[in-house]
Amino acid sequence: MDYRFQGSFRSYPQGGAVDSDLGIGKLLWKKNPILYGYVRSSLQLKTSAIVNYATAQLEVFPVSFIGLYIAKSYGHRSLTNLQGFDCLEVNCTSSVRKNVFGMNIALAYKKFKLVHFFRQEQIHYKDEQGSFAEELSNLILTQSDKLDSFTTIFGRDLKDQWFVGALHLYSKAHHSKNFTSMNFLVVQKTIERWSFQGGVGKFRTSLGKDHLSSLFIVRYNGKKGLRLF
Repeated sequence: MDYRFQGSFRSYPQGGAVDSDLGIGKLLWKKNPILYGYVRSSLQLKTSAIVNYATAQLEVFPVSFIGLYIAKSYGHRSLTNLQGFDCLEVNCTSSVRKNVFGMNIALAYKKFKLVHFFRQEQIHYKDEQGSFAEELSNLILTQSDKLDSFTTIFGRDLKDQWFVGALHLYSKAHHSKNFTSMNFLVVQKTIERWSFQGGVGKFRTSLGKDHLSSLFIVRYNGKKGLRLF
């Protein structure tokens, strides 16, 4: 069994949340502490009081640094204000159901690390007649739309458990083809089971406008389990 908790805050689009992740893994094969394969099921809970999600996920990692997952997510939003949108014109509330598919890859050479996450969400929401404002990507979605997200982190380990790198996040809606992006410089400090990450950079909206933004994440890794990253 493994578990971890996380709190995060972003200044633009403004938002924050607390996450928990509890999972059970089964080892499929193992050659050494780096090369092995496993399957893992997990339950994830996320809340910001006005936005709440519960997600059941199944992961398959044929090798420890490359894996696929599928997930089913249910949530409810009671937002009255969402930065960049008029919630009288677009849907900022309602119950939400997501079918999720994703892929995670992690590579390392000496002190350099490259991590890439791909995630596709098919989003269904109550009263699908109107447009749906998605709070993380800051995109407008339509009926049964799909949202693709690509996250890449490249950086280098430093002394005393420090890490510095660049983060790029690109999100795109299938129906409208609109996209948003984030480009941040990030720094992370790890102290035993705790990690603290801060970042600053720009967030580009679907209208092509750049906004200065910052990011802060604190994570407690209670028990690692079989996950390599």
